Amino acid sequence: ALASWQADVTYLGVDHGWRTLDTALAVVMIARYLGLAAARVLERSAAHALALPPFLISLACFVRSQRATTFRKRAGLHARWHFWLQAALLALLRAEGARGAEGPR
Repeated sequence: ALASWQADVTYLGVDHGWRTLDTALAVVMIARYLGLAAARVLERSAAHALALPPFLISLACFVRSQRATTFRKRAGLHARWHFWLQAALLALLRAEGARGAEGPR
């Protein structure tokens, strides 16, 4: 959260190490959770599959934010990226919680 705040707020528009750290942490986090979701979907978990649409929306918002030509458009799309990514992670965590309540498979 600190790296994201520093990259997106404190040093917005400035090439800084916080942006590199934020990007690296985001890639690791997304890869980890996407791998988990994919593994569970392969186990035929519909609950985990529900995390896929908001995740894809978040990626679309991120890509579009990087191509935006105005600050206003970039900021709006970047905010949507954060929102939809959190929605995907919440869906994934909820599915994992339900899976844990069912016991090991």
